[in-house]
Amino acid sequence: MSYAKAGETELATQTYGILKYLDAGKAETLQQAIERAAAATKAVNSDDDHSKAKRKGKAKGKRKGK
Repeated sequence: MSYAKAGETELATQTYGILKYLDAGKAETLQQAIERAAAATKAVNSDDDHSKAKRKGKAKGKRKGK
């Protein structure tokens, strides 16, 4: 769960692979946490891409106006 919360989806997925043989119920909980973490990471990366593009556009406009 700590890996998933930290956004370490690859490590969390490896842990899931082991845990599913030891405790199927906890493995399912971990899988759900991994999916949420992956979605959150994707959303953050998408927001970063959009904000960078906006900043670049603003910076270019300022340079052209000078």
